[in-house]
Amino acid sequence: MTAPSAVAAAMHLVMAFAFVVRQAQSSGKRKDETDEALSETGRVAPVRIMHRVAFRVALGLRLGVTEFEPDGRAAAEMLTLWKWIKEHAGL
Repeated sequence: MTAPSAVAAAMHLVMAFAFVVRQAQSSGKRKDETDEALSETGRVAPVRIMHRVAFRVALGLRLGVTEFEPDGRAAAEMLTLWKWIKEHAGL
């Protein structure tokens, strides 16, 4: 699904939604441009899932990053995202 069609599909949902930026780079002006463009359409999660090797290695081992490297940055990002989702989804 391309980005424009994903946005269109999300806008037709009856429930609330938020964008999660994943495979993000750690710096550069695209970060601000991405957040600005997405925020015009909906909520953007404040947690960015960065482009990290741990995701690929964990997937190859059939593990989640929290299992593969529980104290790593990738695991911290996922746990922070999950906490944000629970708070905003009322879970």
